[in-house]
Amino acid sequence: MVKKRPENQVRKEMATGEIEVAATKAVLINRAEPLPIDVAFDTTTNFDKRLDYRFVDFHRSKIQAIFKIQNEIAKAFREHFYNRGFIEMQSPCVISAASEGGTDLFAVQYFEKKAYLAQSPQLYKQMLACSLRRPVTITPVWRAEKHNTPRTSMR
Repeated sequence: MVKKRPENQVRKEMATGEIEVAATKAVLINRAEPLPIDVAFDTTTNFDKRLDYRFVDFHRSKIQAIFKIQNEIAKAFREHFYNRGFIEMQSPCVISAASEGGTDLFAVQYFEKKAYLAQSPQLYKQMLACSLRRPVTITPVWRAEKHNTPRTSMR
């Protein structure tokens, strides 16, 4: 049923803000299956299963908070460098050969060819620095090396 909204509930920011639709009946068409993983803040679902259903895991407030924090950190870095005249560049993440010698690489299949995940944007930054002087990049890098740290496990 379409009816006029009470004066104190009018939503002027909406074209239809002076009216509302009130349902008189609801019909259940189909029941949803239970979620494949627990989306509670402190979930008990194991990590492998959460990765299998990552699109559902993204609905957890804790996971969303991580992305929001990462976003603010990247934004602050960018603003810092933009305000100082740097030019942001995006270096390749998939490359055809090692960019650094003597280290293990993460090999990936790229169509019918073997490729590697980039270990460093440094080579590309150096090439760009010759013409732009102040390149900056915020990008992932991959290392196929075991961590060299004296720490054991953290509890």
